[in-house]
Formats: sequence, structure tokens, C-alpha cells
Amino acid sequence: MMSLLYPNSYPKNNLTIIVNVLVEANIIPYSEDLHREDYYDMLYEYFTWYDKEILDHYGFHLFPNGIVKPIVNEYAPSWTALKPPEGVVLILQVDGKNAGTCRVNILEKGVGEINNLYIYPQYRRMGYSTKMMDKIEDAARDCGFNILRLDHGVFNVPAHRLYEKLGYKVIARYTEKSILENDVTQSYYDEMVYMKKIL
Repeated sequence: MMSLLYPNSYPKNNLTIIVNVLVEANIIPYSEDLHREDYYDMLYEYFTWYDKEILDHYGFHLFPNGIVKPIVNEYAPSWTALKPPEGVVLILQVDGKNAGTCRVNILEKGVGEINNLYIYPQYRRMGYSTKMMDKIEDAARDCGFNILRLDHGVFNVPAHRLYEKLGYKVIARYTEKSILENDVTQSYYDEMVYMKKIL
């Protein structure tokens, strides 16, 4: 378990002041009993946002009619079932509330893939994404991965900046054809950014 303490910031008279209110944050492995409902809600929100970004940038939905729940409900059970050395799902808790998630899973021997890094909007700009990435990299090492790969949409500039800061480098496409990849969505996949880091 990783335990962090962060001060909350509050605006006052157009100034930002730091108040000595400490918020405890933990990053822990997924538990079906404790996290399932919030985890699924995070995935619904994440993929709904992602689909809207694709619609805005490319003019089409990635998910059929923009509806994400059927696909999330189909695939999420296999993600939450991950256990080392195959991978793990981590949950960020802030002040006792489930606030974010990230997953790493095996691609091939010694190689893992990071997926679905998501922090609820109200918990962003507090350093949690970096801490989640640090923790997921630790979990990857525990799984025996010495190389990590990931991908993201070309429009997701904040994510790209985070990954670059953490040492990820752009590489050629490494993924197989997606179940959502077709003649309509091909332009999105052609422009996706693929990255790698050696641990």
C-alpha cells in the first residue's frame, strides 16, 4: 500500500493559498468487494469521455452509437481478474473515496502494457497521475515486466506530456487490430501514439 499526504488548495480573493488540511491517499490492488461499483463507473466515465473526444476530432463514434457500457461490461471482468504475474488493477483512494484507477497486463514474456489510467476530474492537478504511474511501474516490476508499452489518442496531450516526463518514448505501432477498428474508425487508429519505457 502506498500512503500519501497532500494539502488542499482553496482560492481566496483571486489568490490561491495553501491550507494545512492533509488528505490521505492510498493506492491499492483492486478488490471486487470494495471497488467494483466505483471501478465500473470510472470506466464508463473514462470511455464516454474518450468516445466524445474522438467524435469531436474525427466526426465518428469509436463505440457503437457512443454507448460504452456493453463493451466495458464484457471486458472488465477479465481485467479485474488479473493477478500477478499476469497483471494487476490498482485503485487510487483519496480521503477514503475511490478516485482513480490504472491497469497493467502482460503482452508477452517480460513485456507489460499500461491501460486505462483515469483520475476523477475533482482529484486532478494534485500529482495523483504521476503517483499512479510510479505505483503501476512498481507493480509491473513485481510481475516480471522489464518493458512497458502504452498507447493514447493523438488528442490526449496531457497524457502524452505525463508519459514523456516519466521517460516513455514514441515507437511504432505494436498492437493487433482492435475489435473497434474498421473502415470508419481507421483514421483514429492510424494516428494513435504508441510509447515504450524500459524499466
